[in-house]
Amino acid sequence: MHIFTLEGISAGLNQVTQRLSVTALTRYSETSVVEYLESSQSVDDGIAHLFSVDPVNFIHPKLNLQYSLGGTRGMSKKVQYRMMLDNQTRQPAVCKVVKIGCMIFLL
Repeated sequence: MHIFTLEGISAGLNQVTQRLSVTALTRYSETSVVEYLESSQSVDDGIAHLFSVDPVNFIHPKLNLQYSLGGTRGMSKKVQYRMMLDNQTRQPAVCKVVKIGCMIFLL
């Protein structure tokens, strides 16, 4: 996990989108299987999770998460994702952002 320094935060390196910033970034390889995504204890200290994917044989990273995902909580299309740059234009990649919650089972 990469934790952003005060200098990085001041330079805007922790900006995910125009309205969202995080305090840490975790990167995963294409074949990563994750039991639980690390989260912060504070609403103000978000952690971004960046999964590498194969664009030819795309498999959605959420299929490699081992805990139960709840339903979609929201979606935004055509959001500039500042932590990923387009290979050709070097501008922030345009992405679709999906917010998914966890499913809780009580026994």
